Amino acid sequence: MIVIGRYPIYISEGGRLGARIFNIPADQWNAMTPDQQWALNKEFLDKAIAGNEEIRLATPPEKVPLGSALEKELKYLASHGWFPKQVGNHWEVARR
Repeated sequence: MIVIGRYPIYISEGGRLGARIFNIPADQWNAMTPDQQWALNKEFLDKAIAGNEEIRLATPPEKVPLGSALEKELKYLASHGWFPKQVGNHWEVARR
């Protein structure tokens, strides 16, 4: 399982669930170009897609800011057939 969402919520949720999260140390992240950052982020998502992993969404879709990294992640996942859905009291991004 992986967890995505707004920072820092997805980090605490990932820890609570024992899930993998995308978390690069700030000094390394800030030294990268936006293209390099996205390449690493995309690689993380691609591994989850390839493994058909459960993807938990720590931020409800209606609270995803326009232009945010999370919006970009959700659009990328949608381009691969994965969409948000509510499952009980939490949100997941799942293949349709």
